[in-house]
Formats: sequence, structure tokens, C-alpha cells
Amino acid sequence: MSAAKPLLTLPSFPLVASLLAKALTFLIPLSVFTFLVRAVMAFPPDAAHVTASFVKSPHGVRQALHMARDEMREITIDTWDDEIWGLTTSTAHPQPPPTLRFLFAKKDHWVADETRDDLIQARGSQEGDEAWKPIMEVDEEEGWVHGFCIRQSVPVAKRVFGYVQDIVQRDMRHQQ
Repeated sequence: MSAAKPLLTLPSFPLVASLLAKALTFLIPLSVFTFLVRAVMAFPPDAAHVTASFVKSPHGVRQALHMARDEMREITIDTWDDEIWGLTTSTAHPQPPPTLRFLFAKKDHWVADETRDDLIQARGSQEGDEAWKPIMEVDEEEGWVHGFCIRQSVPVAKRVFGYVQDIVQRDMRHQQ
């Protein structure tokens, strides 16, 4: 995304880009545009259809570019307070606070390896750490990518299902 950062700082860029996307796709039927997205991006059929529908939607491109601009502006340093990270454990709620889980791709074109590793070192649970620290893992085996939802949603969902099972088991133990 760093190559797009200068464009995202231009005030009218989201509007101009969304108008350009509309002009380029207006006369192309969704089925044809879906085929083009699938052929050019090598997306599976469902991902190509969702992408084509999103690009042809009334406000999708513009909203996505506004969100990207916000990410470039806001996601620069760790601004979460201790309560978000789980450091604040005093609560009136009878359940223990949840443990955050992060799953990173081994190679990610959106998040630099050094940035990811620094975050894991600073905030992630290490051997012998307190139980409240977030569990951060890097996919070392599956080869998942940042945009896992395109081709790898089922195996990632299975991994997340394991996370949810852990939460339920922890809550059940706490209730006993």
C-alpha cells in the first residue's frame, strides 16, 4: 500500500478514482466484468463475482479508498491503550477477559516482516508470560496470504474455529 500513499493524500483522489471506475465499467455487464476479473486476477469464481460487484457498486470504490486513506493516516504506531491489549484485568464481569488472537501471514505485502515481528515481540505472549497477553502466531506451514479470503477462507475459518472452541472451553471451566 505504500506506493498508493501519495495518491491517498490527494483530497479528491477517492472521488476521481471512483468516477473513473464507474466510467470504465458502466457499459460492461456484471457477468462479463466478473469474467474479466477472474481472468486477469486469477480469482476463483465467487471471489471474482464479489470483486466485480464491489467495483460496480455505487459507492464501494470511493469508500474503500477513504478507508485506505484512514489506514495510512491512523495505523502508524501502537495507539491502543492497556485495556484493549488486556493489561487491565480488574472488571466487574464474572467472565475472565478475552485473550486477543492474531494470525499473520509469513510473507505479507501489506505488513512488513519487521513491523510484524516488532509487534509480536512488544505485545505478544512469549514463553512464561502472563496469561493476559495476546496470542500472536505467524503461519509457517500453510502459506496463507494477507488476502486469505480470496483462496484460503475455509482453512483460515477452521483455524479460527479452533480459537472459538478454546474460548468456549475456557468459559465453561470458569463457570464450574
